[in-house]
Amino acid sequence: MQAYNLSRDHKPDLEAEKERILKAGGFIHAGRVNSSLNLARAIGDVEFKQNKFLPVEKQIVTANPDINIVELCDDDDFLVLACDGIWYASNVTFHSQYLRRLFHDVLILLIKEKEHA
Repeated sequence: MQAYNLSRDHKPDLEAEKERILKAGGFIHAGRVNSSLNLARAIGDVEFKQNKFLPVEKQIVTANPDINIVELCDDDDFLVLACDGIWYASNVTFHSQYLRRLFHDVLILLIKEKEHA
């Protein structure tokens, strides 16, 4: 089994994120935007998106996504989409192993249930 990260975290200390944050009038302290957020992109957090003179993609925090196109194949079993808090607490390998075990256990239960029906 192989697990892959299909994206990267948009942390404030990444050069492109840092440049946008600073140009928009924000600052980074202890790895956090304006000493608050530990991420540089978010759907909410509107208090960081108030500059009427900047387009949405140039605000201190933006919701603009990076879009990656990935070809899936028959060997790919599943895709995990999760918020930064999930990935902060563990890694892609842990989650893929956990989900594989969970799917296996559910499949066994379904087979047993069908046998007893």
